[in-house]
Amino acid sequence: MELKAHPSIAVAGCISTTALSQTLVVELDKAVLGKGKVFNFVVHVRIGEDKHKKRLHVLEELPSVSGLQDVATVSGIFDTIRGYFDYEHVLLTTLDHGSGFAIFAPPDDPPRLFSLAHRFVLKKKRIAPPVAKKKEKKRTLAAFRAAVLKSTRDAEPSGITMDKLHQAIRRTFGTVDVIFMRNCFMQMFDTGYTLREVTRYLVAFESLMWFPAFDYVIWFKAMQAEGSLLTPEETVNGAIRGFTRTRMLERMRTDSAVFGNDLGFYPQLNELMNTMIEELIFYVEGNKGKLLACRVGVIDIVHKDYKGADYQLVDARFWFVKAGRLLRQNKKYQEALANFLVVHDLMIGKRLFVGKLLASGRYHESGFSLYFPDSVENIARDGSFYSLYYARQSPTRSHFSHHSLWPEFIAYLFLDIKPRLLHEQRARP
Repeated sequence: MELKAHPSIAVAGCISTTALSQTLVVELDKAVLGKGKVFNFVVHVRIGEDKHKKRLHVLEELPSVSGLQDVATVSGIFDTIRGYFDYEHVLLTTLDHGSGFAIFAPPDDPPRLFSLAHRFVLKKKRIAPPVAKKKEKKRTLAAFRAAVLKSTRDAEPSGITMDKLHQAIRRTFGTVDVIFMRNCFMQMFDTGYTLREVTRYLVAFESLMWFPAFDYVIWFKAMQAEGSLLTPEETVNGAIRGFTRTRMLERMRTDSAVFGNDLGFYPQLNELMNTMIEELIFYVEGNKGKLLACRVGVIDIVHKDYKGADYQLVDARFWFVKAGRLLRQNKKYQEALANFLVVHDLMIGKRLFVGKLLASGRYHESGFSLYFPDSVENIARDGSFYSLYYARQSPTRSHFSHHSLWPEFIAYLFLDIKPRLLHEQRARP
């Protein structure tokens, strides 16, 4: 690293890998002897060390498990780091695949909830012979509901969810100053809302996250320049600079959107969104077709890069603005939308970078996304985002889903499952 050691900054972390590459081995100061299919070990990164010396000091090798998918494993990593270092502030950063609400998919796990497709381009398109289609029996709404119920029983998240990461931080550090996720699609409102109690700032990509598109040296130099006087917000600004000043392919720069969100605003944003969602729920009856047509007009953030993904995300701000055109005469919705836009701007400030492709008016990445499937078929797919995190019967139902009306809106719009507020027969003004 092109960095000098600094007395107030230490860098430590866990490496979890299925293969010890030669590049990695030459940097380790002692052999790692894991016997499982995954090597998990905690290292101290010796900043400023001569490049001819070992720059990764192995602190401890952890028991070989399937990876970083459970609270106990991640808590063990954090506790190991706490045992070796005295600290006043903690910056937590992650690097791996992301799926909106989970990271660190297990090795050899089918790529259901993350994408590698954007890394490959076919040189020549092959024309496949036509396949005779079997006549499929039209599925009823009851059949879709039954499929969702089965999926909630049989499926489980791929990787560690944000609920579990929240638990691991609570058990160990208590809170951390900043979380920076170098994982695809993790600037989802569900994620920030779940982590708001354990950190003030979440730096994450609402878009795809290209692995080579970040320069840690730029970021660490920004922190070193301030040393112990660096505030969490300045750390976030440095992280954004680490992206914008990195040399990268133009495709990576134009197809990326990263934000440093202040999660202190999330409870207020959730309240304002719930007000708008409530009005959307009352609007569903008799206007379902209009809402679905509006959804078609909001281009999917995930599917623009990976058509085979099992989950769909749309930019939240863009959706509420676009849906607001259907509810022009609804004073309650419009007032909540106006306040939402003000708070949304305050929440982000100037801590952002949005590539030209995403700022061109087609995708509208503007801060955070929401899960919004494009069809009932996608909700009913095995292991769908809905069945894992939103369905009332799901054992892995997210913390966010208990505080938001959004999952109920999705269930009502696609599955005709009536929300609680309709059961309560609340009188309309």
